[in-house]
Amino acid sequence: TENQQAKIDTNTVHAELLRLSADESPRVRFQVALALGNQTDTASVVALISIARRDAADPWIVIAALSSSRELDARLLDQVLQEPEFLSNADNLPLLRQLATVTGVQKNPEQLKGIGERLQNLPAEVRSAPVIEGLLLALEEGLRRGGSRLSVLWSQTPAESLLTERIQLASQCVNDTAKSVEERLTALKVVSFGDASTIRKATAELLTTSQPAEIQTAVVKALAADQDESTAPTLLAA
Repeated sequence: TENQQAKIDTNTVHAELLRLSADESPRVRFQVALALGNQTDTASVVALISIARRDAADPWIVIAALSSSRELDARLLDQVLQEPEFLSNADNLPLLRQLATVTGVQKNPEQLKGIGERLQNLPAEVRSAPVIEGLLLALEEGLRRGGSRLSVLWSQTPAESLLTERIQLASQCVNDTAKSVEERLTALKVVSFGDASTIRKATAELLTTSQPAEIQTAVVKALAADQDESTAPTLLAA
């Protein structure tokens, strides 16, 4: 019958898409990711994860592969957090940023607690890698869109020490005039994981004319975004 023939044709196309998911051409894999985007069967999900991992450095293919389901982001992030070698490779940062941002927006406390524990259990040399910094910044960005932040969700959990560790390193970097302005601005974003007192302490020497204008502006924005009773006097004294 026509219905049976249509089902056979659909199955044939699906099987061909699964085969092409391992094609050598990035363009072909991109088209396959788009075509499989509305499929929820196990084989399609596995193929999409495979494409995302293989093309982790290509943000467009990553977005196409992960556009089908938010659950896919959480599942893949949990996978790669158990792979120190994957996390140590800066080429994988586009994928990690996408996974972390979406996971942060979802704001699932148990899921985020698990992510924090996995990160904290990584070898020290991996925890301190720039890739992890990028992942944490993306998580924080996603969470702030939903009105939360890592320091709240990871308070009194094993991951709290990871945040403290990163903030301390960033505090040194943001005050290091030998670093580029771009590096210092990124460090300031990490310092902003902390509370108003932490930010104020780390930036106490940065609101002076001897500092680049970009640094001074970013410090003012960071202080204004996380205020307490001492913020206004600090800004007025600058």
